[in-house]
Amino acid sequence: MTLASWSCTGHQADTRNKPAFDNAASSGLLAGFGYDADKLAAERAKIEAFDAAHQVQEAAKGAAQHYT
Repeated sequence: MTLASWSCTGHQADTRNKPAFDNAASSGLLAGFGYDADKLAAERAKIEAFDAAHQVQEAAKGAAQHYT
């Protein structure tokens, strides 16, 4: 399981994971598991991309429901 598999759902941008990533990056506790600052930044970017895609999908579903 990667950190990117933690997907937050919602209709607005979800910032709950930002403090977790900030804390993980600054503490270095996950470095032993291969999560250095660069990998944490990449995983955070994946989650933000997944969240953005989910928001687009939800908006499309809402629009489809509106027009049916």
